[in-house]
Amino acid sequence: MSEQPAVSIVAPSPALDVRTLLARVNHRLALLRSWLGHDHRDEPWWWARDRDAKSCQRERLGLRPVAHLLHVERATRRGRIHGTQFANLDEQRAWLDERASTRHALDPLGLPAGTTLQMIRDGVITS
Repeated sequence: MSEQPAVSIVAPSPALDVRTLLARVNHRLALLRSWLGHDHRDEPWWWARDRDAKSCQRERLGLRPVAHLLHVERATRRGRIHGTQFANLDEQRAWLDERASTRHALDPLGLPAGTTLQMIRDGVITS
């Protein structure tokens, strides 16, 4: 009688894609924006969130360039130009290619250290 391989009941983590990351970043930015709309001197309100306005502003400042990078990546994949920064798709692709292997561009997302846009494109990073 041959042994059957063990069947894992735990599904492997799906690879993170640009759309999933962008949804997470946009949600976090919206939350930070709503928090920052609150009175910065209301200590009990901020204490309940275990944050202060300054740390929220710092986090938002770090996430905005990441969101821009992911928006440009998504638009490029769809064959669209994102915003008014680029004259055409070739210019947009060149801008992305310069940043695809940048090691610290995605650090504010809390992904493993050194995660690059190219690694996300290749499906190497899981949630």
